[in-house]
Amino acid sequence: MIFLHGFMGSAASFETLAGLLPDSIRPVGIDLPGHGESRFDRLACSGDLVSFMDVGRIIVSDLEAAGIDRFYLYGYSMGGRVAQAVALVAPQKIRCLMIESAGFGIADPEKRNARYAADRRLLLDISGPPDFDAFLDRWHTLPLFRTLPTDLKDALKAAKKNNSLSELARALELLSVGSQPFFLPKLADVPFPIVLFCGAADEKYRNIAQDAAKKLPGSRLSVFPDASHDIHVQYPVDVAEMITTLLTNS
Repeated sequence: MIFLHGFMGSAASFETLAGLLPDSIRPVGIDLPGHGESRFDRLACSGDLVSFMDVGRIIVSDLEAAGIDRFYLYGYSMGGRVAQAVALVAPQKIRCLMIESAGFGIADPEKRNARYAADRRLLLDISGPPDFDAFLDRWHTLPLFRTLPTDLKDALKAAKKNNSLSELARALELLSVGSQPFFLPKLADVPFPIVLFCGAADEKYRNIAQDAAKKLPGSRLSVFPDASHDIHVQYPVDVAEMITTLLTNS
């Protein structure tokens, strides 16, 4: 089972969840470009990463090189959007696509371009660690994280401080919602099941998931009560049980 993390996260973001899965499930976490060990300044393939879809192709290539030909795919937030690219690049390899708190792109080209410009500006005012600390404090006051208790927010902020600002800026350039194609229509015809996870208190992404569930034939929607955006962080036991049930019955 392949796990793809969110913005400013890493493969380590799923350690707690992965530790709760049964031994029959082999978890594989991937650091997305600009995060964790996948720094652009160290990636031999960085010159091949020009478009959003390139990231999906590189991940499929890396999994093939590791001898992983068929897999379950779980993506959270930004990783959920990248997971869609992976699934569309190689639909024959996907056993099931699980998407937590993620959008599907922006259909309107003008709105997509505006979002891309906004994402490019997101980190411009950060010139050093104090600014980044203040940015992380503001980031975790967003409604996306409204149900996270203080201790979990503090742990997330501490982990995100390990990021490089220059790497994050390049990641935003490549993986912004504004650089992503609108995937929802294409996912309506895929040959694998799709499961959508959202938090009841995450209004924006709950609405996105509920709308997508109506447009994706055979998809399954799971709304987690009292959760906001980081469902796997706030309720890892519940997510692990859901995953285990899905894989047992597939």
